[in-house]
Amino acid sequence: NSLSISETDPALDFNTASTQQNLAGVFLWKKDYPKALQYAKAAYNIYIRYKNFSYIGNSCNSIGSIFYDLGKMDSAKVYFEKSAKYALQVKEYNRYFIALNNLASVYSDSKNYTASISINKENLKYANTPALRATILMNLGSNYADLKNFSLAHSYIDSAFAISTKYKLLEEILFIHELRSDVYTAEKKFDKALISYKMHIALRDSLSNTETMGKINELNIKYETVQKERKISELDQARNYESKIKTILAYSISLLVVLLIIAVYYYFNKRALARKLQISNTDLHNANQEINKQKEKLELINERLEQLNQD
Repeated sequence: NSLSISETDPALDFNTASTQQNLAGVFLWKKDYPKALQYAKAAYNIYIRYKNFSYIGNSCNSIGSIFYDLGKMDSAKVYFEKSAKYALQVKEYNRYFIALNNLASVYSDSKNYTASISINKENLKYANTPALRATILMNLGSNYADLKNFSLAHSYIDSAFAISTKYKLLEEILFIHELRSDVYTAEKKFDKALISYKMHIALRDSLSNTETMGKINELNIKYETVQKERKISELDQARNYESKIKTILAYSISLLVVLLIIAVYYYFNKRALARKLQISNTDLHNANQEINKQKEKLELINERLEQLNQD
């Protein structure tokens, strides 16, 4: 989706290339090498167009990794060398370390152990953490073991073990025990190989149990968190419900007060009207009596007038 959007706008070229790099990584993980290579090279071409050496170097490393997984060591070597060149050009030493480490792996898998040793020794300058330094020393130990130079192999492995023990690098110690077992096996020192392998198994099981317990603890924490969140949600719902009830009650009371005021007003207004009506009726009665009196007087006058008329 990201790619389909960014490809429509040339201003988003770098987003296009970045997305293509991500897709290359996904397809490499899925072992769909043709698609991985297609996207990695598409990103590479964009970076070349903009002459961004940092991104070009990273892209070269991705393409080299794809060729490495395909077993095409010559092509992998070309791209890892390009990656190293560009990384050194822009002084990105961490990326330079990665490129050299990949190159050393290519030479080692191609059984060119001398070249691998040379690169690993160069790479020791750029191993800026104990873990990286221990890894390179293990690589050198493995290279010398492949060359049957077991004395130097153990020397480098011991150095890696010393660093790993000092900084409590358990993953590295795990690999060191296995590497030692392999070296002793190559020397036909099977008793020592067995001891090292047992140490490897014991540490592996310990780490596995620790990881398992860590996962259990993590799940327990997540479960407790979910329970707390659920309780909080229920409390919030109860508060909201209570708030709604209070609001409804407030409106109801207000409505009742208004209705009561209207009823009182209507009651008193009705009484006032009744009084007015009563007064009006009394006045009307009095007026009728007066009219009757005047009528009687008029009748007397008429009678006298008729008498006078006859006279």
